Amino acid sequence: MPNNASVVYRPTRSRRIVDTVTVWIIVRSKHYQIKSGSISLVRIDGPEPASVLLVGSYVRDNQFTVEVKERGTYHAYITGCVVEHIPSHERGKICLVAPLWLNIGEREMQAGSASLPIDQSRFYYLVLARGGHPWRHGRCRLAGESVTVDAETDDQGRLALIEDPRGLLAIEIPDDVSASVVVFDEAGSASVTSMA
Repeated sequence: MPNNASVVYRPTRSRRIVDTVTVWIIVRSKHYQIKSGSISLVRIDGPEPASVLLVGSYVRDNQFTVEVKERGTYHAYITGCVVEHIPSHERGKICLVAPLWLNIGEREMQAGSASLPIDQSRFYYLVLARGGHPWRHGRCRLAGESVTVDAETDDQGRLALIEDPRGLLAIEIPDDVSASVVVFDEAGSASVTSMA
C-alpha cells in the first residue's frame, strides 16, 4: 500500500436482534419538574396482567433511562423523587399512587426515547397533625386502585402528591391523627380543606 493511501473502515449493519434497548423517558409537563428518584414500569398489555416490571434510573431533571426488551403499554410509577410545582415553587418528596400511562412502541424503541406526559396541573400536600402539631415522620398508607404505598411525612407533617388525596380509596392513619389537604392550583394559589 502506498504511503499516502488511507484506509476507510465502513461499519456494517448487523441484523442481530438486540436483547434490550436503553430508552430515555422524558417527562413532559408545564407544571412539574422531577428532581430525583427512580421510575418503575409495569407492562399492562402483556399476556399476563403486570407481566413485566422494569426499573429505571434518574439521569437529570425530568429524565430517566430504562432498559426495555419489549414494546408495549406500561403503568409508570415515579418513586422516591423530589418534585417541584413550578407555578407555586413548592416542592416535596412525592407519593405516586395513581399510575401514569406510558406507551413504548416501535418508533420509541428505534428512537431510544419516549414521552411521559404529566397532565396534572395542581400540587397537593396531605398535611397530618397529632394534637394540633405536625405529625413529623409519621407513617401512613395510601391506597389507590392498583397500588398501595407506605409513606412517611416530612419535617412539617406533609406528604406531597400530584394527585388529589381526596380521590384515593383509603388513607390509613392512627385515630388520633387529623388530615387536611393544601391545594396549589395552576397559578400557584393555595387553598386548604379538611378531610373529616
